[in-house]
Amino acid sequence: MQIAPVGHRVLIRPEKVEEVSRGGIVIAKPHVEKEQLAQVCGEVLATGADCWREYESPWCKVGDKVLYQRYAGMRVPDGKGGFRDDMVLLNDLDITGIVLEDVAHD
Repeated sequence: MQIAPVGHRVLIRPEKVEEVSRGGIVIAKPHVEKEQLAQVCGEVLATGADCWREYESPWCKVGDKVLYQRYAGMRVPDGKGGFRDDMVLLNDLDITGIVLEDVAHD
């Protein structure tokens, strides 16, 4: 099933949170969820025709890595009665930041 956002919606692919440490230790799910805090990072897959229409220019585009609130948006149906884990539909104003470069964590 293909999804195209409409209006002020943005289609995002959330980044997967590592569930195994660099040393190979499996991290418990509650700890993984705490690591996400309130922000989630994802890649913009598509934007609706009306995104940021009332502003001079859009603040992100397809391919950008962006931040958004953990529980913002809606899950995308998979066409089989469930939901996809690899896509989220957000309102354009739910995007709270753009990731300009990756920072290595120690």
